[in-house]
Amino acid sequence: MYETENPIAIQSKRWLEASLLKLMKEKPFSKITIQEIAEQAQLERRTFYRNFSSKEEILSFHIRRLSDELVVSLLEEAALTIPIVLRVFFEMAEKNKSFLLCLKENNLLMFLLTSFNDLLPSIHSLIEPKFSGRFENENIEYIFAFNTGGFWNILVKWINGDFTHTPSEMAEIVHNLMTKTFPVSY
Repeated sequence: MYETENPIAIQSKRWLEASLLKLMKEKPFSKITIQEIAEQAQLERRTFYRNFSSKEEILSFHIRRLSDELVVSLLEEAALTIPIVLRVFFEMAEKNKSFLLCLKENNLLMFLLTSFNDLLPSIHSLIEPKFSGRFENENIEYIFAFNTGGFWNILVKWINGDFTHTPSEMAEIVHNLMTKTFPVSY
């Protein structure tokens, strides 16, 4: 993706993003064309290519924006603990339920895992100073991989279960799993 501070380009990206998300509710992702995305956004096809190289890049852009929202929500908390991070994560997922269901219907949930893997280190660096207790471990990349896989699998299970539990219930379930599997203080 082409990073820019140009307000017109940022607005075009947002319109293309909204266009793709709207089209994904109407038809399969694989059937959506670049031309349709541009037309839905009332932009020229070349404007699409000035901002994105593919439909998948728009999904990355959207997920990056969601991760930015997640970071803001986490930073608004007075202090961070694992239960608070879990609750905020599942609240964010519930808030974006329709997007997650579109990913599921289009067999794109694996795309979310890839995005999680890419975004977790930067999210961690932004919120780590607010944690009560520090993460000092030379194997932090493995911790990220382990946590990302676990969070993704639990999120997929929750999505496949049609969000039957509330975000608070999910946070409690995951926290209980963590404390029983890894009996240390969180």
